[in-house]
Amino acid sequence: TLVNGGVTASIRGHVRSIDIFPNSNLSGCKVGIFYKYKEGWNFKVRSSVGLGNVSAGFSTISGLSLAVEVGDYIGMYYASGAMERSISGEEGLHFEPGDYCDVGDTVYMYRYNGDAISLGGYITPRLSVTIQPLADILPTSATAHGTVTQLGETPCTQHGHCWSTSPSPTIANDKTELGAIASVPHTFESKLTDLSPSTIYYVRAYATDEEGTEYNAEYEKVFRTHNYPAVAVTALYA
Repeated sequence: TLVNGGVTASIRGHVRSIDIFPNSNLSGCKVGIFYKYKEGWNFKVRSSVGLGNVSAGFSTISGLSLAVEVGDYIGMYYASGAMERSISGEEGLHFEPGDYCDVGDTVYMYRYNGDAISLGGYITPRLSVTIQPLADILPTSATAHGTVTQLGETPCTQHGHCWSTSPSPTIANDKTELGAIASVPHTFESKLTDLSPSTIYYVRAYATDEEGTEYNAEYEKVFRTHNYPAVAVTALYA
């Protein structure tokens, strides 16, 4: 298994096509998107595709859909054959014998400094949204903020916040619907209403396009509504 160490993804999206340059015919070829899941050269496979046999020489392979996040790496495995390589002036090549190119595989890799294989991917952007700190938390309401940071391949038709008393709320739960957007960055605000006092809520920002609904990736916001303040009662006499 080989992973190019020099160039990482600069945007979130899908790899729809790759450029590949084998020196000789490859068999059992797979291409994967890798990320570091802990310190050192410890990689995990986020997404992968089996290509089977790939003929020698440069080619572009399209029709793929490999999920990729900012900072991810591209890599591959092949059972036999050889890849075109550059052995000087590159940022480095990570390697480990064996097939570690299926989704969820983890592997510690060694590194060739200055080396690289002739493999690269073309990323199409994916709808992305973030969430910011909540404000104005009251017994039965709160204000949530978010930002749509990147549009996908199709128009964004809806966005807002969703919330629940259970973790990881979705648009099947309570939500705001703030409509379509045409450009980014787009900041937005939602009023969360009809909340119960002194209750823990989970909230996420979301955005929807033809490919589906995306939620803020980093974490969900957790907050507790306030209780009603105590009111001193004084006896009144007519």
